[in-house]
Amino acid sequence: MATVSSRALCALGPIKMEVVHLTALTDQDTFTTLMQRPVFALTSEFNTDANSTAQSAISGKIVTVHNPTTGGGNGVVVVAVFGF
Repeated sequence: MATVSSRALCALGPIKMEVVHLTALTDQDTFTTLMQRPVFALTSEFNTDANSTAQSAISGKIVTVHNPTTGGGNGVVVVAVFGF
């Protein structure tokens, strides 16, 4: 499971956005969103010299991060989850 360093939840009208800062990330790590009904997520990796390959998938309230560029538990990723 990914380490959640910090997170913020924001209401944007009827849609909500949760921004989650993850550290110590490896491929297939997961975290549980605070949203009741997440719809999609945008993933951005930083502190890496290569182009980011990180992606995310949502199943229920579980968000899984795939293919972080930095491996071995060194990944640092920000995920923006949108939903209701």
